[in-house]
Amino acid sequence: MSVLAKLPNVEGAYFNSRERKHVTGCFKDTRVNVVKHILGWINSREASPVFWLHGAAGTGKSTVAQSIAEICAEDNVLAGHFFFSRDKQNRVSTDGFFSTLARQMCSFEPLACLVPHVVDAMGKCTSPSGMRNLELFSCLFVQPFIQLKRDVPNLHFPMVVVIDALDECQDATDAAEVLQLLLDLDNRIGNPSPPILKIFITSRPEPHIGKVFGSNKEFPPKFTDYPLCTDFDSVKLYLTQGFAAIHADPDRSELFYDEQIWPKPDVFEELLSKAAGLFIYASTILKFVADEDQDPTQQLELVMASDSPRSVMYSELDTLYTQIIYQVRDWERVYTILGTIILAIQPLSTKQLELLLGLDKGHARLSLRRLHSVLVVTANNQEPIRLAHPSFHDFLTTKERSGERYLDPSVQHGKIATACFKVIRDGCLAAWHTSKDASSAQKGLLIYACRFWPGHLSGADSSDMTLVQAVEEFLHLSVRMWFDAVLEITALQNDLRSNISKLFGLNILQSRSELLAVLCHETDRFGRRLATVYPQLDELHHVDMFLPNFLYHAIINFPGNPPHHLIFHYGRAVRRNAYSSRENVYAMVSVLDSVFRSLPYEHEDRGACLAEMALCHRNISKMATWPWESPNFEEIIDESEPFLQEALKAMLDDDLNKSVCFNSYGLTLLERFEDKKDISYLNQAIESFQQALTLPFPTPALTARFLHNLGSALANRFEHLRVDEDASAAIVAFEAASNHPSAPPSVAFEASLSLARLLDSSGRVSLLPAYHDALKKSYRISWDALCGREAKRLIKEAIACAEETFAFAVEEGDLWDAIRLVNQPL
Repeated sequence: MSVLAKLPNVEGAYFNSRERKHVTGCFKDTRVNVVKHILGWINSREASPVFWLHGAAGTGKSTVAQSIAEICAEDNVLAGHFFFSRDKQNRVSTDGFFSTLARQMCSFEPLACLVPHVVDAMGKCTSPSGMRNLELFSCLFVQPFIQLKRDVPNLHFPMVVVIDALDECQDATDAAEVLQLLLDLDNRIGNPSPPILKIFITSRPEPHIGKVFGSNKEFPPKFTDYPLCTDFDSVKLYLTQGFAAIHADPDRSELFYDEQIWPKPDVFEELLSKAAGLFIYASTILKFVADEDQDPTQQLELVMASDSPRSVMYSELDTLYTQIIYQVRDWERVYTILGTIILAIQPLSTKQLELLLGLDKGHARLSLRRLHSVLVVTANNQEPIRLAHPSFHDFLTTKERSGERYLDPSVQHGKIATACFKVIRDGCLAAWHTSKDASSAQKGLLIYACRFWPGHLSGADSSDMTLVQAVEEFLHLSVRMWFDAVLEITALQNDLRSNISKLFGLNILQSRSELLAVLCHETDRFGRRLATVYPQLDELHHVDMFLPNFLYHAIINFPGNPPHHLIFHYGRAVRRNAYSSRENVYAMVSVLDSVFRSLPYEHEDRGACLAEMALCHRNISKMATWPWESPNFEEIIDESEPFLQEALKAMLDDDLNKSVCFNSYGLTLLERFEDKKDISYLNQAIESFQQALTLPFPTPALTARFLHNLGSALANRFEHLRVDEDASAAIVAFEAASNHPSAPPSVAFEASLSLARLLDSSGRVSLLPAYHDALKKSYRISWDALCGREAKRLIKEAIACAEETFAFAVEEGDLWDAIRLVNQPL
């Protein structure tokens, strides 16, 4: 043994060394399935010679390794063991690795016959202290085991070597070399069956280690691959047992104030949620609470209120994370990539990260090679990169904890928002419907950029002038592309309301009225465009329904006097959804009146402002007819006529609202005719509707409405003057309205019913097909999309239409059709 004593021996690497006296194995009943699986591998003669247990930082790999070493030692099958540690100078390299294992094996009773072979091999070699890993491996392992195999054919089985935390070997090249040698051991000694040694290895999934295992995938397999995942059940049991031990400590019993259950169930569940299946997090909590010099109840309260970044409870976790991130060599390159992963609202894949950040192909994965212990990075570039545990996010985004490696969330959110602008601007939408041009990664990234740029912008630093410039450029040049994407991609529409809400609450916009005005204008345009894209909806529950609230808050929070264009957009938004609220209409009139008074006579918005005021008075007039309004309110007359006349004079012909004003003016004149019975009002109304139809429309759906209104006015004049030309012109207008491709179903139905009734009153024949057509159109109406009073009115009309159609079917002898109509649900 005097020769063996010359072998370098790293005593601290022993599983039961003094350096590791505070290390324990798995708590009772925790990691049961993992340990059972490993023991099954140890005792299997057919299983591979090497077992690789790998997992993220803090998942409990070393705890499992300690348990396996203890069990094997107790069963007298532990031939050797080496526990690496980056915290200990003598355990941070492979120096002494093979020599320590050789000494242990020579001291292992079932391998006593190995001693002379090791001594003989050492006599043929140079001094072990100066030998390289390959030479040591050949001298201390390969040659002795070849001789042993010849001398003792039936060796003791199993014999286990436990190697923990191979990734903590400081030199990645040495670690990879040692691993390859261990994987080659069976081949070098003639592939004995069963294997002479069962080698159990744990590590984080570092690239240099994964690469060695990846290059040794053969059949039969050289190793068993076992990923150690987070284990919520074992962590729950671990915490339960740990808190129970603290609570049962007789020296502390008086500190619990006779609490039978501690911690409280809700507190325990919150702790379990914070741990998220990570043993090191749970261990950190228990060590902090169990501090012998502190009151455990107060310590637990500190844990639950541990918003303080300087809390000492994080020290062990912070040490672990600090060791990991300081392995990264090119931090500047990794900073933005890691910051994007940490602060992404939804996980992004490797491919999407490269597209978002403009990286060369493969550079995202290359940059993250040394962070696989804290990130879940799969081999598939299309799968999202995730954090192994949320505590890594907290560590990096807390300056007092991460120090020089601090990731400033406000800076990073600004960078991600700017990158999202570029994705939207660069036209991924153009390739959206073409699978050849748009990969799944591009489509997913476009959806991400469109959904989450407002969220990232809300978390950014509003004083960053570079970001302000990027926002200004985006709003002026690209925000319309965003709205277009929302119309095209269904997945974006559910987030629209919350995104608009975020935008109007942004500090970066609140103090910049010109940017807010651009956003108002584009939001207004979007609301109008929705009616074009979805003309089948009668009452659009789109952005107009919630825009007023956002604008209102923007106005009242605006520093100083809000600009008139901001108030104007607010007024316009209120007007378009004020039909069901008298208070909103009056508020709108008041707002517009203040804007109107502040506008110079030649101002370009003066005509539009007058038009809005006129349309508000039209709404008041309509509401005066509602049966639930008070008697005093019913006395209000339509005051919109003078406003409409002034607005039509002031507005340019290319103003899209001018056709709406002509239509509203026509409706006002129709009401005047009904009240005064003066045919001149009816003539003017027809002329006004005809003017509306000659001008540009805000939406195609309005064409059908204008045509129906014109047809109604012509039919009304026919009833009074009985001029056939009026009836013919009305028929043409009704037919055009009912068959217009953009006609809302309710308008198409009313136009068809008006046509049938006009044919009836003018003595035309074959009325049944006309009523049939009207009835069919009533079936297409989406009643839920209509406001209550409108739905009620149209339902009455539809019922009347069904009755009239039934009557005509009976009259014309089509009894089968009549029976079918009776059974047809409305």
